[in-house]
Parts: sequence; structure tokens; C-alpha cells
Amino acid sequence: MNGRDDKYFAHVAAVLGLLDAAQLRRISEMVERGEAKDAIDAAVTAHLLDAEAAHAIATLARALTHRKGDEPSMREIIERAPAPREDAVPIQHPARLGDYEVREVIGRGATGIIYHGVDSRGRDVALKVLSLQLVGSDDERRFHQEIETVRKLNHPNIVTVFDYGRAGDYLYYAMEYLRGRSLRAMLNDRGFIPAFEAAEYARDASRGLAYAHEHGVVHRDVKPSNLMVTDKGRVKVVDFGLAREGVSMTLTSTGIAAGTPAYMSPEQIENADGPIDERTDIYSLGVTLYEMLAGERPFEGDSHYETMKSILFEPPLPLEEVKPGLPRSLRDIVARAMARHRDERFPAMRDMAAALDRFLNETNSVH
Repeated sequence: MNGRDDKYFAHVAAVLGLLDAAQLRRISEMVERGEAKDAIDAAVTAHLLDAEAAHAIATLARALTHRKGDEPSMREIIERAPAPREDAVPIQHPARLGDYEVREVIGRGATGIIYHGVDSRGRDVALKVLSLQLVGSDDERRFHQEIETVRKLNHPNIVTVFDYGRAGDYLYYAMEYLRGRSLRAMLNDRGFIPAFEAAEYARDASRGLAYAHEHGVVHRDVKPSNLMVTDKGRVKVVDFGLAREGVSMTLTSTGIAAGTPAYMSPEQIENADGPIDERTDIYSLGVTLYEMLAGERPFEGDSHYETMKSILFEPPLPLEEVKPGLPRSLRDIVARAMARHRDERFPAMRDMAAALDRFLNETNSVH
């Protein structure tokens, strides 16, 4: 499978989490052996995708082939695709992990299940758990990498990790149990967040992310469900399951399979304009702030494919049209964070945090 269109077809399918590494390898072999004329034909013939899904992927893939930038190799695409798996949810939940009694499921992250747990002193904790029975060696390696990543991040706006270990067929780490709710749940209930409050939440998140960036970690999955608002009103960034140290060439496809691509930066979709760096988090936080202010996402389609096309080829509806009356300086922050070309965004998350601080201080001084 060496055709440019076929490579981008495989890339889009992997980013969406629709095809895993083994399936992509099978498609590539079918094309190379002449059993299918192209990747679309192979995917449909092998019953890996229905015709409608395959052609939708192909439409976006063809659009990507016309954009300038480095072309991914098929080998790299397959290596970055998710490993084949039966299911991410254990058939039996562990009753105990090391020093921790395991209680109910409270969430699912990009790389594991999150449980409410209690330690031997009666302290509530959140336990992120990976069942080794259901994953491959790549998933285990990524989980170890996640543990090493979050352990070194000590900041008031990042969830704190206490402990980690292995118990039988489970890897786990224990972190602070946050009393509050996600920004996603808050938006679902309230629709939108008033400007000053939204700027405070974004400022808190930007401080935590700036600290992560300064320690070489790019989150790569910033969105409302990964921002927890505690009962004291402080935002903490959670779920570093897709985070990588330094820069990375692409978003691992596990992230898209777990949710919406609406918060992805253009470069995460394209995988064509060089390494992904901290400016992808700036973009995603800008999208999140837009949604807080407007009560709707800047890019939304009837399908993941349509949403991704919108991100790449359509400008967002200006905030002043969606929500008249918002402060100009706050709209400018959102617009700069969400610039299509990353060189036009804030150069660092610390700069976005400073801009939000200025807005909050100026607004406070007026009232």
C-alpha cells in the first residue's frame, strides 16, 4: 500500500480508532497482492468497514493528500495504530490492589479504567487500572510511560499521584480523589459558563499545562472531560494517558476512539507539518474556552469525518456572532489560541496563562 491516498486512508482510519494495526497490515497486504485495487476496496472486501464509512474516510484522506507537508510512511502508520484487543473493560473487577480496596468505577481514561478506592488508613483515592489480560505489550509500555509522566508533575492544577504498583494481572496507580465534577458535566448542566468564571477555569488549566510543558510533557488530549473542577472551584488537569515527553509526530489513535475529535488541533489530524508540540494543547484549550463561552463547540459535524474536515478547512463562527457582548480581550485570547497555523498561536502556554491573568485583573479592577 504505497499510494499517497491509501496511506492517508490508513492514517485517518487509525486516528479515528476504526482500524487497528493488524487490520491495517491486512489491508496493505491485500493491495500489495492485487486482491484489492486500493485501501477502500480492501477494507470493504475484508468486511473491516462498511462502504459508507470507507468512502467517508477516503473523502477526508483525499483532502489531506493535497496539503503540503511530510507524507507518513505506511510502516509508521501501522506502528502507531492501536493494538488489537477484545475489550478495554475487565470481565471481573479487582477487589483489591495492593494497599487499596477497590470500589465502584468512576470513569474511563484514554488508557485504563478509574475506580474509587480506599487505602488502609481510610483515605479515598482514585485508582487508574490497566488489565494486562486484555492488552498487548505496547499498551503496557504506554501505561508505564503514563505513570512515569504523571509522577514527576507536582502542581496545584494537576492531579497528584501518590503510589503505583502491580497486583496480579493489573497495573495501577493511585491519585488524589477529586471531589467535584468535570467541566464536561458542568457544561452539560449549565450550557455555558459566564466569561469571568470561564477565564478563571482556563487560567487554572493553562497554569497546570504550562508546568507540564516546562517539564517536557505535552498532554495532547485537552478537553472538558479532562478538566476537573473541584468543590473549591479549582481546576485540575487529569488523564495524561496520551501525554508524551518532548514532541510526538502524531496522536495515538486510542484517544479518538474514546471520544470526539472536536478538540484536536489541525496538526494532530494532518500529521504532516512536523512534530506536535505544546501549541497543540494551546489550541485544544482555546477550543474548550470557546465552548465554555459560547455553549457550543466551534467545530461540529454529523460524524467524526465531518468534524475533522471542518477543523482543517472551515473557520469557526466568530464568538461575537455566537455570543454577543463578550469582552473583546477575551475573544482575542480565544482567537489567538485557536489560530489555524500554530506559529500564530501563543508561543507557549505560559503566555496564554499571562493573557488570561491580565483579563481577570483588568475585569476585577473595573468592578
